Amino acid sequence: MDVLISWSGQQSHSVGAALYEWLKEVIPGITPWISSEDIAPGTTWFPSLMAHLDSTSLCVICMTPENVRSPWLYFEAGAIAGKREDARVCSYLIGVAGSQLMAGPLSQFQWTPATKDGTWKLIREINRNLPSPHNEDLLEGNFDRKWPSIKRKLEKALAEYDPKPSDLSSETAALKPIYRLSSEAENLLMEATADPHGIVMMLETNLGLHMQTNGKQLTETGNARAAAVWQAAMRELLNNGLLQSQGHNGEMFKVTAEGYRVGDELRLKQSAAALTPVVAGLTT
Repeated sequence: MDVLISWSGQQSHSVGAALYEWLKEVIPGITPWISSEDIAPGTTWFPSLMAHLDSTSLCVICMTPENVRSPWLYFEAGAIAGKREDARVCSYLIGVAGSQLMAGPLSQFQWTPATKDGTWKLIREINRNLPSPHNEDLLEGNFDRKWPSIKRKLEKALAEYDPKPSDLSSETAALKPIYRLSSEAENLLMEATADPHGIVMMLETNLGLHMQTNGKQLTETGNARAAAVWQAAMRELLNNGLLQSQGHNGEMFKVTAEGYRVGDELRLKQSAAALTPVVAGLTT
């Protein structure tokens, strides 16, 4: 059975990475999945994650003081709940009280503290959802033997939290450029990053402007006003370094590394907006 481990922030990732290895030792037959380990380098991360959200049946959310209000965790929980009726979501709390979840949508799901008793409760829940659950007495014996190793890693992760505003993750986020793109430029970039080769073709003919990517014709033939809008969108992406010209005839353009990053963020934002009704429903 697949178990998706969800994290947001360095401290949460430390907890998730520890669980990723430890769960395989404690519960034979499960396949933990975490984005930092199971998405190949160079792969566009968002489609890989969404594909796994489609197939997973149980999600463990690593909740820490630094991510207790993370919109990303709300998104993943809502995505799983919206895609599978039989899906189970459990928040694993380290340094966070259950009462802190009361104001958000995660309060509608199970949660358990990262204590020995709480972790055993999580292990039992995972085991009970296996196609062929293990004998609980044997499983508990294995859990008792393995608990000290994960306890040390959880304590180390808890000590990583630095609540000061100078937190490195905040500094890193502040260094990211902010792009103010038109809706056409956003759509063009998302289509281009979905194209297998990351290529946009744009050429003028006697019939008007043709702009094509990801197997789609974006412009309306013979509509000069629409052509001007899409040409402006292309200039936006070129000026921001999100696309670059290929060759010398100005007819072929390729997505840059930064373009892929921004395209993935736009796609995440779009998917989150589409799931807003699902997440909102969890709070009612």
